[in-house]
Amino acid sequence: MSENKLVLLTTESCGHCKTIKEHFPDLECKVLSTQEDMAACKQFGIMAVPVLMVRGDDDTIMRAIEAANGTSK
Repeated sequence: MSENKLVLLTTESCGHCKTIKEHFPDLECKVLSTQEDMAACKQFGIMAVPVLMVRGDDDTIMRAIEAANGTSK
């Protein structure tokens, strides 16, 4: 993963993804298209979007928001 602490996985056609981007326009995160980066989807087990992942200082990954199924962790 990159040096970014926050990574938002999205698709072009995802309504929830568009809503997150509109509500948090100043959110500093790397945006990955799951359509363009299937390796990231496989690596992190992404089955639905949007997913906001947080990288800790020790490089641990936490899925912070999975809006497609209405959960947050």
